[in-house]
Amino acid sequence: MTPSTTLFDHFVRHQYGLVTNPQLTDLGWTRHQLEHALRVGRLVRVHPGVYRTIGSPICYRQRLLAACLASGRYAVVSHRAAAHLWGLEVKQGPVEITVPYAKSPSLRGVRIHRSTDLVPQHTTARDRIPVTNPLRLLVDVGAVVPLAELATIVDAAVLEGLVTFPDIHAMVEVVAQRGRRGIGPLRTVLRDRPLGDARPERVLEPVMMRILHEHGIGGAVYQQVVKVGGHVFRIDIGIPHVKLGLEVDGLKWHGTRAAAIRDRERRRLLRAAGWELMEFTATDLRRRPARCASEILGEIAARERLLAALGLPV
Repeated sequence: MTPSTTLFDHFVRHQYGLVTNPQLTDLGWTRHQLEHALRVGRLVRVHPGVYRTIGSPICYRQRLLAACLASGRYAVVSHRAAAHLWGLEVKQGPVEITVPYAKSPSLRGVRIHRSTDLVPQHTTARDRIPVTNPLRLLVDVGAVVPLAELATIVDAAVLEGLVTFPDIHAMVEVVAQRGRRGIGPLRTVLRDRPLGDARPERVLEPVMMRILHEHGIGGAVYQQVVKVGGHVFRIDIGIPHVKLGLEVDGLKWHGTRAAAIRDRERRRLLRAAGWELMEFTATDLRRRPARCASEILGEIAARERLLAALGLPV
């Protein structure tokens, strides 16, 4: 195996099957060799100056890296694509990158944002792909997604330990500019977050708290502590005046037989102490929030009537 072949394989292996014009030039390829490789199908042009080796699997990460390679050394994955790359509750969506404002590439199938304030401190690499860091992506994504989705992304970033709320507040001040898109929505999410700057145990808890807040359901306590005999239980969200608990962790956290047994015993002890639990899944909260709120309001009203009938304070 020649040194050039070894280097070619290195590029391909570490770049999701991609190689660029400058890399081929460094390997000693001539224009004739490149044209021959394209003609016989050894290479396939993805973007100008970026090629995919035949047989390499086509995947989302390959598309992200190809867009960056075609746009110059300072191009990075950003916005929704960056949130997805960091695993922040965002489905695979458009290929989005950010480039310095002076750059003006036009790539098929790529959404390109131009920035005057993207500095090296706001970028990093993930899975060998240049990308905005979690703090910067929160600012950027605020300009392209609805407030509710931005709030979910913020909570997911904190839950995963990628950022802290003090970090987010500091980042807002660093990049704040008059008229800058993304800052306003992020400020709104931080200001109106029902949990304040508390770190969620799970990403669905703040989603439920927002639903309660939006539907005027007050008195909710995050991580409600209930003592029953010698046991201390935490309920995701409690409405203590009617002893109603809201569990929002879903099947992800209760999928094993042992967990199911523990849950039944926990529920039995809580009911013995007068607490009732309502369970909601991610699908419930994200697709049917109004229905969830209606069910909760109905249960609160029913329990208030029961307490009144028993002559107990409400």
